[in-house]
Formats: sequence, C-alpha cells, structure tokens
Amino acid sequence: MDVLLVTDGRNPAILDDTIGAGYAHAANIILGRAVTDEQLQCIDILRDNRCRFALTVTASDHDEDSIASIVERCGKCNMFVIRQDKKKPADASTMSKLMSKAKKSSWNVKVV
Repeated sequence: MDVLLVTDGRNPAILDDTIGAGYAHAANIILGRAVTDEQLQCIDILRDNRCRFALTVTASDHDEDSIASIVERCGKCNMFVIRQDKKKPADASTMSKLMSKAKKSSWNVKVV
C-alpha cells in the first residue's frame, strides 16, 4: 500500500526518519506565504530519497510574486496544488495568474 504523508514541513528530522524507513512513498507539503528553511530541508530529503511530492498553497494567501518566489526557492515538484478558501475565494483572473506561475514548478497544477 502506498502512503501519502501530509506535512507542514516543520521538522525535517522526523520526515527523514519516516521517509528513510519507507513508511511513506509520497508527501504533500503545505506552504504558507513564504517557504521556511525547514521546509526546504524537507524538500531536499524527499528528493534525496526519490520520493514524489506536491506543494500546496491557499490561493487567498498569495499573489503572483509570492508564487514565483516559492517556485524559485523550491524548484520542480510532482504536483502543485492551489486551494481555494471557501470564505475568501480568489477570482478567476487571480487564479489564472497563480496557476501560470505555478506551472513553472510542475506541469501538474491542480485547483481544489
């Protein structure tokens, strides 16, 4: 059975133990407005272990510049997920711009 680990990436040591032991086969890292050093370490761990991973952001927290910054710092991923906040949804124009920037990280961009 394949296991997807969902994490905010705040503790790279625990992720390293979990991925290294083979308990998870893929990961989804939930990002805030900016990427932390710990999250970058988690991404490196996933890459070093050839583990597929997705990056997830909430649309209402971002603009084109912040997504571009995330893409620049994180590089390529297997999937980039942009979540709509039900209480504060982004309009279609904003979503299109966010998706365009996210596609520089992955061809597989999803809106949920």
